[in-house]
Amino acid sequence: MAGDIKIYAIKEPPLFLEKDVRDIINATIKTPKGRTKKISKKPKAKELAKDLNVAYKTYLGWKEGFDQISTRKQISNKLKDGLKKTNKIISTYRELIQTVEETQQIAPSMLTFATEDILNEIIINLEVLGGNLPLLSSKVSNTDHIALNRGGISAETYLKGHILPDLYQRHFNRSAGISYNHDKAGGPMVRFIMACMKHMRLDVKSISIKDSLQIMRKKI
Repeated sequence: MAGDIKIYAIKEPPLFLEKDVRDIINATIKTPKGRTKKISKKPKAKELAKDLNVAYKTYLGWKEGFDQISTRKQISNKLKDGLKKTNKIISTYRELIQTVEETQQIAPSMLTFATEDILNEIIINLEVLGGNLPLLSSKVSNTDHIALNRGGISAETYLKGHILPDLYQRHFNRSAGISYNHDKAGGPMVRFIMACMKHMRLDVKSISIKDSLQIMRKKI
């Protein structure tokens, strides 16, 4: 119809463009002294850009989703605490039933019968709940979901300790190694990770990359 306003969705451009990735590649293979390090296989900017955009989305998904999920240990502790509270409530209701039964002996009425029935039904449901909680705890313990298995690992640790090192190995055809100079972590992979995270507007120190690698190698 004439006069109708058409609304078009604006598609955001990917974070990593080919030109950005070419700069990252150059920063990776260039030594601190400004020399270009020879490598057997130079990454293809287009393919690396695609993988880096997927990696960034994975990082955001972890940060916005998994970072909010309790760890396996935290969930297990909450379920154990819930079981203790459930058993305590059951004991309270059983004591209350005894009081209602005493009331029935003193002043019998339909109300006391109805109250006792309600309390018995509550106890039955609570006992079912008490039986389910250990089963849920066992299910959580046997689940390999990465959010539960991360053991408190943050999104940034996962990014710089696993995702980006994996991309470096695949695209540069080199192992995920780190060199050290006066206790400072360095080398092509560290430069690659720092260049990528800088483009993501994330602050990172070289030594934290080493720490993240060690954490992730213990987990994976």
